[in-house]
Amino acid sequence: MKTDRLVRPLPGNEDFAQDLAAAAQAAPALADWIAAEVERPLLIGPDSESAQWVAAIAGRI
Repeated sequence: MKTDRLVRPLPGNEDFAQDLAAAAQAAPALADWIAAEVERPLLIGPDSESAQWVAAIAGRI
């Protein structure tokens, strides 16, 4: 049985989905800035959950 439960934010975390969308939209611009301004970038995320964003940015550099 399909459910949409996993795509809705938990009560009290309504801003979470917006934060994820903002991070996804910011990744290309951040990657472009890093490529233009940082000679030898080293990207490190704060936790394992940030790996997808770090990888997305690193893939564009």
